[in-house]
Amino acid sequence: MRMINQKVNEIKNDEVYIINISIVGKKKNRYYVETSDDNYYFDEDTIVKYVILKGKTFKEKEFKDILKKAKVSEAFNKSIKYLSKSKKSTFEVKEYLRKKNLYNDPFDDYTIEECIKLLKEYNYINDYDYAVSFLNTYKDNKGPNYIKEKLVNKRIHQDIINEVIKMFDNEEEKAMNIALKIKNVEGFNKQPILKQKTKIYNKLISLGFDSSLSQLVLSRLEYEDDSSETLKKDFEKLKAKYGFNKDYETEQKIKASLIRKGYNYKDIEKLMK
Repeated sequence: MRMINQKVNEIKNDEVYIINISIVGKKKNRYYVETSDDNYYFDEDTIVKYVILKGKTFKEKEFKDILKKAKVSEAFNKSIKYLSKSKKSTFEVKEYLRKKNLYNDPFDDYTIEECIKLLKEYNYINDYDYAVSFLNTYKDNKGPNYIKEKLVNKRIHQDIINEVIKMFDNEEEKAMNIALKIKNVEGFNKQPILKQKTKIYNKLISLGFDSSLSQLVLSRLEYEDDSSETLKKDFEKLKAKYGFNKDYETEQKIKASLIRKGYNYKDIEKLMK
């Protein structure tokens, strides 16, 4: 200990002396390095690459450069593990690194940007490829507006989004197939036609299809109205709710409720007489 203290005292102001190195973590691939300047964590690759050994002395400028590169290397390795699960956009990787706070030492902006450069250089992240992959994943059951919105949320550049969305083909056919699946669900025709149309339209919009295309699909579908029994059931529920005694005010409330549910006015009038 006396020799170490003596050596530290001999260190010049522009030098960093390695006092001790110890292994940390269950995987034994991280090292806690005590120096005359401060204490640091390094991964095994950094220890080997820069020959960081107990008793070795570095120039301060050289050691600061090692610290920067080590941090970038650590961010790079973390990113590779993150990307191994699924493709990510540049924005997602940046957000992931910003939230990382290993050993109370978060990645700064410089480290993140340098890491992103490396990831792009080795093609670990590519926003164009990400956008194409996203399109191919969702194009059969989602509309173009859904895909645009999600890519915008992933901070994909607008030029890339515009280019990729051109690959979305057979939009009308896909929207029609989705509409037919909804329409052919057992019991769907027990709803009034207006309600059937509303449900199909709202579903297409929520899936990312344009209003004009959704309206076109609705106009090309054939509908069956088998809602008479459903109308009767809803009428009985409303009668019980409002205490129907054929007074004008209650009658109007019930009519308004049934109309909002999509029933035909003439059918309502016929039932209530």
